Amino acid sequence: MARVRYRAMRLDLEGLDAQGVELAFDADASHPRRIRLGRTQKLSGMLTKTADSLLLTDVQAEAVVVSLVELVLSSFSVQLGAEGSLRGLQGGLRREEATDVDVMAAVLDAPELCVRFSNFSVKGHLRGESVALRISGSEGQLEAGTVVVEGVEFEGDLSSRAERVVGQDLRVAWGADGYRVTLRCLELDGAHVGLDLREKSQEAGGEDKSRGSRSPVALFDWRTLDGLSGALDVDVHVNMKVPVIASRRAKHPFRIQIREGTVNYMDLERSLSALEESILDFAVRDGSLVLERGIPLIPTRGRGTPLVLWPLEERDLALTSEDRVRLAVLPRYERVEQESGGEEQGDSSVSLEELSLVDLQALLRLEVQETRGTASSLRALGFEELQLQGTVHHSPGKEPRQGEVTGKLRALCGSISGLFLGESQLDIGQLTLSALTDLRARFLDVRPEKVNFALSDLRLDSVSFGNLVEPPEGVIDS
Repeated sequence: MARVRYRAMRLDLEGLDAQGVELAFDADASHPRRIRLGRTQKLSGMLTKTADSLLLTDVQAEAVVVSLVELVLSSFSVQLGAEGSLRGLQGGLRREEATDVDVMAAVLDAPELCVRFSNFSVKGHLRGESVALRISGSEGQLEAGTVVVEGVEFEGDLSSRAERVVGQDLRVAWGADGYRVTLRCLELDGAHVGLDLREKSQEAGGEDKSRGSRSPVALFDWRTLDGLSGALDVDVHVNMKVPVIASRRAKHPFRIQIREGTVNYMDLERSLSALEESILDFAVRDGSLVLERGIPLIPTRGRGTPLVLWPLEERDLALTSEDRVRLAVLPRYERVEQESGGEEQGDSSVSLEELSLVDLQALLRLEVQETRGTASSLRALGFEELQLQGTVHHSPGKEPRQGEVTGKLRALCGSISGLFLGESQLDIGQLTLSALTDLRARFLDVRPEKVNFALSDLRLDSVSFGNLVEPPEGVIDS
């Protein structure tokens, strides 16, 4: 019997209808990876087929309809909800033990494209220019010079809707170790954003197992507040148990002026009503700012019972000559343990029953600060104006009460480094935002539950997102 040998076959417009051709890429049943082609215009190229291999070379097409995309990878999946198309297609394919693809297209049109990650998804109508796709077995890379996504829907803990998003120099790489998405810049004119924090609030304090052995990174460096200036007015309603008096209800009108990240702690003390001011004093003792409890109506400043202290560095000690303290110092407080027994026990102890921040009004400005050696994720933050108003309640041991803060923000800038969202890391070299408006944050007790706002003129430069540390060798070549 004669042996049949496959020879090269040239494809041309008259000789071949490629409609219905399906390409499958080395996957199992749980990770289907296939692309199905529809109608083609002016298709040409060379096909070489043997018993063990398939080779497509010099493939060109004026236009190709893409009727199906289903790519399920270990870290994310891609699906096409409606027919898309490729224009100006050229490239080739080799299938032997693995499948290698190297194709380029002048224009990619992908309606109802959906990309799903472990805890969020992105949908929209994508149009890309200067597109290149390279696949080598389980590793691959997609590049596009310009990407425009219309009708964008982002779903997850954070939900967002935007009419149009534009990206430049998109690159998506994936492999056995994960994926990474990078963009030179990303711009959107406007978006509505909602953030549901209820589950996050319940899980607060739990271990973040998604980071594995990675070292935790602080979200915010308090030294950023050194650039804060403005005014904060709020009526503080307090119900507390104090020495001598069984219960004390009072309203304290705080009118706080913030100057270069500092506040006058004596002004804070004077904002207390007469009785509380006679009991609670600020004093500088042994290199610390101390909040102490004295004896009602008897001057004991500097000799009272310390309740809370803030250790001060040399520059902070210098500020106490003006009765000022940096806001960045306040989160680093230390509670002073009280000795047991004696008169400090029983009814003489101080306990907070209820605290409400009522009719809060804030007008603030944040100048960018240089914070060398910071390990925080949010860096070089600044804004021209932040307005806030609202009421928040705190009732320890009681049924939590609802609160709300509204506001707006103008001219925000900053950067993000090493911010983990689930298993993926987000880095943004530069972030600029013209305005954040319609801010509405709903609180249950002091925990934010839901946050909604609108964005205008957002630009992100040098964006990187994913969990792939090193690009797959031999696949990612800039």
